[in-house]
Amino acid sequence: MTLNAKIKVEVINDDFEYENWGLNDLSDPDTYYEFLLAFGNGLLEEIRVVAETKGGIFAFTNLIERGGYQRGQASEVKNAKLYQAGDVCYPQNAPFIFISPNAEDGERVNFDNYPDELEDFLQSAEFDNTDKPNIED
Repeated sequence: MTLNAKIKVEVINDDFEYENWGLNDLSDPDTYYEFLLAFGNGLLEEIRVVAETKGGIFAFTNLIERGGYQRGQASEVKNAKLYQAGDVCYPQNAPFIFISPNAEDGERVNFDNYPDELEDFLQSAEFDNTDKPNIED
């Protein structure tokens, strides 16, 4: 099984203009690398992600949390344009990041129980050795 790590991305750029980046596949190494660069370039103010599946939510969350982002409260981000009620927030210095916990396929990630839910997801998935992500530090 290949992990479906497709996410839809909306951003507010450094000119405070809305951009729709469309569908992006984080299982593609080039796309993953472009996202790593996007966080450190200072050209984004906000990012909001909606994944196709739980796998996409987990892939994007892993990317940003390994990059040092920590979850916070929506109240910590004043005047955010992309935030929607229920989004999980990463309110560090720009870019502010918002993730919908609801995947487009109807599944939901419970971020209150995130590490256990991620482990359960990985245990239940039928990856071959080349596809299974390494979640250990």
